[in-house]
Amino acid sequence: MIHTVLGKRLVSFTAKDGNEVKGVSLYLGYETEGVEGMAADKVFIPAAKMPKNDIVVGSEVDVLFNRYGKVEAIRN
Repeated sequence: MIHTVLGKRLVSFTAKDGNEVKGVSLYLGYETEGVEGMAADKVFIPAAKMPKNDIVVGSEVDVLFNRYGKVEAIRN
């Protein structure tokens, strides 16, 4: 599904198991049935799954989710 990047935040934290987690929280807007205007979601993209080229606020990205609802891949 195509999403519009509304915002992004660099994230770095220590997980419960003690490992450091790095990535980006993306704030995404998209059109969907039953919503006037755009719906919005926040998704976490681990650093390992970020595309090589930078994601720019205002650009469109294609986000692919796995069967558990986690981001599998992102293309810009």
